Amino acid sequence: MENPKMTDAERQRLAEKLDKELDDYIDGLASKGSRYTDGFSPDNWEEEMDKHPAFRTKPLEEGEEVPELIAAMQALKYDEDETTEERAVQYKDDGNHNFKLKKYRWAVDAYTEGIRLNCTDKELNVVLYTNRAAAHFRLGTLYGKIQNM
Repeated sequence: MENPKMTDAERQRLAEKLDKELDDYIDGLASKGSRYTDGFSPDNWEEEMDKHPAFRTKPLEEGEEVPELIAAMQALKYDEDETTEERAVQYKDDGNHNFKLKKYRWAVDAYTEGIRLNCTDKELNVVLYTNRAAAHFRLGTLYGKIQNM
């Protein structure tokens, strides 16, 4: 079957139709309530970047709400379908990684999350408590050392 040739007028009508459909589609995206319709403004770009896990420069403060992008990343890494022991091992490994990087506060947080799981593996719990105490020692936090007793 041979492709019929389009006239210039037909080509113009098709281009106008496709332009209108594209404009309608883009307008529809903006009206769906996306919070990034305007992008970062010069006033809030630092705040927005600090919410993104790839660009965050400081750990979460005590009681600070976890930003939704970080929560999504954690959900990918710490799958609820895994056993408690598997998740505790992941937290221990994260803590060990942060400890090696001398990010002791993050290491404490990772070990604490592993401890909160209350897994049945007693040896793993001993490692989590011991590693958390070592991270507290490096931080010089007396309260954390006492908490581990």
